[in-house]
Amino acid sequence: GAKQAPGPMVLLLTALAASAFDAGIRAVRPMHVCAVGVATGGRHTHLLRMASDGTRDALKQSLICSARGFRSAQEEWWAQQSSAPGGAPLQAESFANKEVEMDTSLQTMRDRTIELVQQLAAANPTEAPFAGWRTQAGSALLEGTWELLFTTGADATFRSSASSAASTYQQIDSRKGHFTNCVDFGAPDAKLRGFRVLVAGYPLSDTEVALKFRRVTLLRRSRWFKTLVFPLPPSFVLRAAARWGSKGRAALSNRGAGFRMLYLDDDLRCHVTFDGQYFVQRRKEAAAFSYDAAQEFF
Repeated sequence: GAKQAPGPMVLLLTALAASAFDAGIRAVRPMHVCAVGVATGGRHTHLLRMASDGTRDALKQSLICSARGFRSAQEEWWAQQSSAPGGAPLQAESFANKEVEMDTSLQTMRDRTIELVQQLAAANPTEAPFAGWRTQAGSALLEGTWELLFTTGADATFRSSASSAASTYQQIDSRKGHFTNCVDFGAPDAKLRGFRVLVAGYPLSDTEVALKFRRVTLLRRSRWFKTLVFPLPPSFVLRAAARWGSKGRAALSNRGAGFRMLYLDDDLRCHVTFDGQYFVQRRKEAAAFSYDAAQEFF
């Protein structure tokens, strides 16, 4: 039968969790493409082939491959855990600022991906990523829809299951200064189709932005009330709820919600939140093209 929608408190906490994340192109040469998720005796062997020239394009492709490899291995690890979800439509790893749960192999892959983010940040071509933010001119580099490729934050990590695959992405309106964090659920019989969290961004500098959560919109599969909109309380209330929900395990910055942009170009962006969590996002249309083009190398 159809799955029941979760209770209001779970939805609110999930919306908070989703709000914590803020919310390519074909490889330049085949050697930039990496093979991921090769199973050997039940263990993963993840191969990463970096171009010897050390160019920005090589680093980008290596980072994208590493991020995809981490996610692939993460999903298989989840499937092996006795605590793997049974198809609930909302399954975030955590509702507060905590690291994603993982084994030693995944920790190594995570650390390697963060290392690539930091290397790419040193070659960032955009000195002022928030130039034009909340102005009529806007920011062409930030504007658009971005797919989440990698995160260390458990609160933005949704487990997929056979009955409910979660798609996470972000829509940016730079003129209004809005980030809209989006989660869609694939289960056709689930009452909850997805949700949207509207977050207002206020630049603190050329590279940093503070975030204020505004509202959450629930998208329902129903003849009546297909869309439900709930205003969110002030950010300090949400962060207090996150501390309470984590039972003291969350490590939240006293700076509040926000992030520092580490890298931004036409189709890739990387940032670290004030709470210390890393995110890698790719322009969605570019990511879909690159993924299809790379299949012949896998």
